[in-house]
Amino acid sequence: MKNAILSISFICCGLVGASGANSEVTLYGQLYNGSASHGIYRFTSGEGDAMELVADLTAEPNCGAVKMGDRFYTFTAEAGDYGTEYSVYVYDVADDYQLVTRIGSAWSVAKPQQVLAVDPVSGMLYSVFQESGYYGTESYLGVIDLSRRTMTKVGSSDLYLGYGNVSVVAMTFSPEGELYAVASNSYLYKIDKETADVAIVGSTGIYPAYEQAMTFSPDGDTIYWAACSDNINALYSVDPATAGINKIKDFVNGEEFVTLWAGDIVPSDSAPGAPEGLTADFPGGMLTGTVSFTAPVTTFAGEALEGELTYEIFVDGKMAADGSATAGSTVDATVTVDNAGVHDFKVTMYSESHGIGGSASLNGVYVGPDAPRQVENLLLSQENTGEFVITWDAPTEGAHGGFVDASTIKYRVRRLPDFEVLSMDAVSPFHDKYTSDYPVKCAYEVLPYINEEMMGVGLTTRSVMTGSPYETPYAEDFSSVDNTLAWTINDVNDDGHTWDYQWDFGYFRIYDNDNAKDDWLISPYVRLESGNEYKLVFDMRTIASEELEVKAGLGLEPSELTVSIMKKELIPDTDYNWVTRECLFSCVEDGNYHFGFHAMTSDPSSALALYVDNVKVEKVGKSDGIVASAADSGNVISVDAGMVTALVDTALTVLLPDGRIFSSATMKAGDTMRLPVGMYIVSADGAAALKVLVK
Repeated sequence: MKNAILSISFICCGLVGASGANSEVTLYGQLYNGSASHGIYRFTSGEGDAMELVADLTAEPNCGAVKMGDRFYTFTAEAGDYGTEYSVYVYDVADDYQLVTRIGSAWSVAKPQQVLAVDPVSGMLYSVFQESGYYGTESYLGVIDLSRRTMTKVGSSDLYLGYGNVSVVAMTFSPEGELYAVASNSYLYKIDKETADVAIVGSTGIYPAYEQAMTFSPDGDTIYWAACSDNINALYSVDPATAGINKIKDFVNGEEFVTLWAGDIVPSDSAPGAPEGLTADFPGGMLTGTVSFTAPVTTFAGEALEGELTYEIFVDGKMAADGSATAGSTVDATVTVDNAGVHDFKVTMYSESHGIGGSASLNGVYVGPDAPRQVENLLLSQENTGEFVITWDAPTEGAHGGFVDASTIKYRVRRLPDFEVLSMDAVSPFHDKYTSDYPVKCAYEVLPYINEEMMGVGLTTRSVMTGSPYETPYAEDFSSVDNTLAWTINDVNDDGHTWDYQWDFGYFRIYDNDNAKDDWLISPYVRLESGNEYKLVFDMRTIASEELEVKAGLGLEPSELTVSIMKKELIPDTDYNWVTRECLFSCVEDGNYHFGFHAMTSDPSSALALYVDNVKVEKVGKSDGIVASAADSGNVISVDAGMVTALVDTALTVLLPDGRIFSSATMKAGDTMRLPVGMYIVSADGAAALKVLVK
């Protein structure tokens, strides 16, 4: 979209390889044009005006876009709840541009009117962006580190150019790493990427405006420029030595590209087709191996092909081997890579009379000695003595599918939460004893490695609660981060929306109106005794309607929370106001009990947010009868004045305090059983056991 306010473009340079300056090249670019879709399109550097949609992206590149290796980045400014939000959308090129992630809060790297280019030599991403300076708005050259979300300035003064409000509108790197840029005053410049000094190449004769992009041809002889001004939307070739231009074709639909890069050279119909059966074999972690393929037997257009051909083998875009082969013959070429790691292989065919032919690629091949994969079957158990036992199975493969010598693998064991490294040469089973004056979640990380340079990926065991339990009265207001870390979150439906500790406010919240909730917030354990009556007190609030139940139990898994404290209840909208809830309960046996708050809203359309704060547990006296928890046990049975009623079909067992069976029966929904005066433990399938006192 031609927009006089915002002018953004960037470029990623093309591949390195043999080509002729007059050969057609496949070009790729992201379209801007202000629509709801900002697709990646493919077209050629020839006269034909056909464009093919490669991927349909929705993120608007109003702060630029760039391709770096197998990732494509769209920089965008979007309207948010609190003003403009700057983001970078990351797409996987190899997986049909599927969205990988969104990097939020990226103001430092997503700047309006910035122009981007990737240096093929260093792999670094450069930006020309504008900021207010001593002489008004000035342009700066900077290096973007996406992993750290930082922009480092290289220089500024020479980029001002000295011609009034002149700005860089597109730039690109040559295959040798030289930076070229075209400015709004029509001039082509060379920019020193180390100092930001500029040198004039010459005038293109076009005064560009709006969105546009540039890229070098693979041989470095030509710049392709998708130019745009008030009366121009066209593809030009630009001589990097003189700034002389040649119009190749008009963009018939007024296309404006915000980024551009070069793919393969387009072979002629009579050139050799692509090789087949490409493989790369580097056994035993060696850096020298064999690249094998079968030379083509047809031309690029599918006609029969005979005679002698030549080939070139590229590793990561640099030629590593070449030779000749007869059409249809098998080639086994010796290739050496520079270093251990993931490499991309490409074989291109040629003929003396018809030039460059088809290519075959093999990407993501790991060559050289590899770091080990993560351990398998990692388990944590706790013996009766309290000692922890960690076991695992050794990895048998490299982390990247490469070679690893299993006899050289060592294991680092680190304990969480204190992050103490217990051993750098551990053996399975590994034993450890950890004590604490208060409950903590204990887990262990096991990391396989060869040496400091070849570290595998550490896996962490499940967490087990350990340490001395809290005693009643127990209270937690979530003002301490350390105490809050002992709480456990279980996202049962694994939808990524679950309880979240709001550290700046000191409470837990679950926020979602797109999915049904099935999420537990589980406390550290508290020591409780049978025969006592307890009271659980907590504050809650809702935005819209939410469903909540509260249970207690002897384990951290939801299935181990068997004591019903507050049955499932629909909590209406409290309009941001906190409501205090008190629940009486008792337990059948002594033990260390966890309290679980189960957000279980089934209808997301009427829900939004549920909050929990100020949890307290206190003993209120001796149990003297049926308490609140006995009124409804998991919606299976109910007990009232010595009458046990089956709410669903179930098997009922009534035990005396010494464990003897008083009565058992298979009951249908609505059946009742009256108990005489005495104390009993009533158990039913699918329900928590209840202690019942009949007077």
